[in-house]
Amino acid sequence: GEGGSQADGARLLALAAQLRMNTDVRRAVFMAVMGSQDCVEAFERVMRLPLKGEQEREVVRVVLECALHEAGPYNRYYGLLASRLAKASKAHRL
Repeated sequence: GEGGSQADGARLLALAAQLRMNTDVRRAVFMAVMGSQDCVEAFERVMRLPLKGEQEREVVRVVLECALHEAGPYNRYYGLLASRLAKASKAHRL
């Protein structure tokens, strides 16, 4: 229910702080990426963020940070998300 999503949001914000997502842009991207059910939802949420210029480059950096800090085996989620983002915008390519 509603309380669960607030708890999830608080947990994600704590994780964002732990991973040094120390700007509003990085936190917003992190919440979109990590708070989504799948890469389609994450892509849509990231694309709706009002980012301009250099802020758009933070998307790739945050996705990469999340992938690097993922415990366990490789998670395809980040690769699929990065691929969708790269196809959608030049700013999301390294």
